[in-house]
Amino acid sequence: MKAWLAALSAIFIVMLQGETLMAQGIADPSEFRKWDVAGTLGLFGSSRRYFVRTDSYYGDPLTVAGNFDVGRYLTTHLKADFGVMTTHSRNVYDPGIYTEQIYSYSNVKARPTTVTGAVTYQFFENVFAHPYVSAGLALTSINEERTVYSFIPPSRITQTTAVSHERHLLVSPFVAAGYKSYFNERAFMKSELLFAARPDRFSFGTLRIGFGIDF
Repeated sequence: MKAWLAALSAIFIVMLQGETLMAQGIADPSEFRKWDVAGTLGLFGSSRRYFVRTDSYYGDPLTVAGNFDVGRYLTTHLKADFGVMTTHSRNVYDPGIYTEQIYSYSNVKARPTTVTGAVTYQFFENVFAHPYVSAGLALTSINEERTVYSFIPPSRITQTTAVSHERHLLVSPFVAAGYKSYFNERAFMKSELLFAARPDRFSFGTLRIGFGIDF
């Protein structure tokens, strides 16, 4: 918790410092476009316990993620970014419990939606490719539908014993690096690699590409 609060505090401090610089005339907002938006698609990979809170399960390691991002430039190089990321629903098999009398297992359908806030530093000015680095926090809401099945030997009778719905939240600091490659003064292609981790474990990573515009 302390790590999350420290990261969030750092984001707000940098944002306030950027606004102070503009107010002092160090960076005139009229000299550069103040907003950008972008949409991207890419690969999403997570740790074993990101979707389902158990150490033992089988599921697809990768899926496709879609992102929508909005950025607010504080100076020509410093920017506050906000984004939303969604992925396909993931079907996960949890082996469950096995005894001589009964064997139970779960099928879990989980879908995360993640909102992010970050501070980004963009290098160079008026060139074709602008590399950048970001640091921030990701808040993920996971909708989980768990169906428990029981198998009773030796009769081989399988029955549904429980269906439950649950939503849980995860907070993960992240770092990212990427490029904005401009086609003209406003339109650009965006590529990015993001890595998110909680204090005790890796959370998720994305590799994505898409298009955007400055305005």
